[in-house]
Amino acid sequence: MQSQTAIRYDTPFHLLAGACELEDAERLLPVFASSAMEVFPFQVAAANFALKAEYLKGAVLCDEGALGKTFEALMLIAQKWFEKRDRILIVVPLPLLRQWREVMEKHFTFPYAVAGDTLPEGVVLTTYEWAAAHSDEIAAVRWDLAVLEEAHRLRKENRERAAITAALHNTAFKLLLTATPLTTSIMDLHSLISLIDPAALPEEKEFYKRYFRHEERYGELAGIVGKYCFRTTRNAVKSYLQIPHRVAYTAVFSGSPEEKKVYSQLENYWNRETKHAFPVMEKYDLALMLSRTFSSSSAALEKLVTGVLDRLG
Repeated sequence: MQSQTAIRYDTPFHLLAGACELEDAERLLPVFASSAMEVFPFQVAAANFALKAEYLKGAVLCDEGALGKTFEALMLIAQKWFEKRDRILIVVPLPLLRQWREVMEKHFTFPYAVAGDTLPEGVVLTTYEWAAAHSDEIAAVRWDLAVLEEAHRLRKENRERAAITAALHNTAFKLLLTATPLTTSIMDLHSLISLIDPAALPEEKEFYKRYFRHEERYGELAGIVGKYCFRTTRNAVKSYLQIPHRVAYTAVFSGSPEEKKVYSQLENYWNRETKHAFPVMEKYDLALMLSRTFSSSSAALEKLVTGVLDRLG
């Protein structure tokens, strides 16, 4: 791999000129011309992969964490909008809603709206909870593109997956974003790709019988999956991209009396039979989201709760 550096310019005109030097980037030139952002060749390659996969009904961008899948998706969104295929739905986990808004407003110029009481026109940003609760409204629209952030949360067969799958049946192209396309077994891949096109792979039992623990057929499987999935690893780009080295460790702590009280309230909430703010979210997923956010910091939990209150009006 040749040494590659980020492309960063102060004006759209310099950025446009620089973009011309990128291989296969011709279709993405309007994106560079209308935004102020820093991109790397592997990110452009990912966006191009998705552009060229239109005949497959969708793609999975599964770069490892912190490599900019959000930017890759937004480049594709901006290009679709420029081409006037601008009925676009972006579905993200609630804790990431504000982050997506900040990135879109800072780096891109296309208009968008956050879904509220009604479904806006044009580019729509919303959460999994809202999408599942308003699946009938979403299903009535012929979407040019649907982007599913952290799509691995839809691997399990549950109410949320069923609602969103039904809602997006009329979507021209689905873009799935996940850093963990495969965690437990190859059945994870079947689940993700089936979100794009239920007919893309054999039926679940047949797929399991043919590929699960059959290493002699992994090459065949890679050929099928490779049509849909684009992945860049941190190790592949470490020579030209400065990424902080990750050191994993377990920290044990005991909360203050106030923190224990808040945690108890969260626990009581996710154990409720009816949860107005998260009507279709599974108990396990909700508990994981809330406890993980609270473990991060009280400020993170406040940010999440504020977003919920804003959504509920």
